[in-house]
Amino acid sequence: MKNNLIRLEHDKLNFEILNQELQFLNGLLGKAPDPYGEDMEEILHFQDTDGSFKLLDSYKIEADARVDFCHMPPIWQPPSS
Repeated sequence: MKNNLIRLEHDKLNFEILNQELQFLNGLLGKAPDPYGEDMEEILHFQDTDGSFKLLDSYKIEADARVDFCHMPPIWQPPSS
């Protein structure tokens, strides 16, 4: 599942791309990625120097967007039985 995560510029928001990236990250939560696979490599490569996985290049954005695209982790939902 190659997604090519990118960190968008904070002053050029593209909500279509942001939502696709959130969907990709959420999809990883329901499975255990192969520690040597492409998904894990992409996630580790995407991790920012501050340790975060924020989708924007800066925290200098409106508070609601900062929560949604910088601070809020993807939402894991347990599999339905």
